[in-house]
Amino acid sequence: MGDPIHSVEQCPHCKKRLLNGAKCDCTWHAPSQNRQTTSYLIRYPKGQGEDVLVEDASLTLDVANGWAVLADQRGTCIAVPAHSGATITRIDQDQQPEE
Repeated sequence: MGDPIHSVEQCPHCKKRLLNGAKCDCTWHAPSQNRQTTSYLIRYPKGQGEDVLVEDASLTLDVANGWAVLADQRGTCIAVPAHSGATITRIDQDQQPEE
């Protein structure tokens, strides 16, 4: 028989049950070298706002109702209105943003 169960915990990110102090293997905990990070560079017109680099392993970009919405597994991270004049560029891991 296996080890007796002494404790049961739950990962706060994926809600997986963890027995006897086991470590969770969900993407939230995966080492950064094992996760494919998605990055987007948001550039605003001069004087309209600071440029922002957003990175996360589960980042998505959706456009709806005049808004560009960057979200991860927990929800919306940044929402940019279409009228702001900002440009959003996906940056691949092997690519550096142009200055």
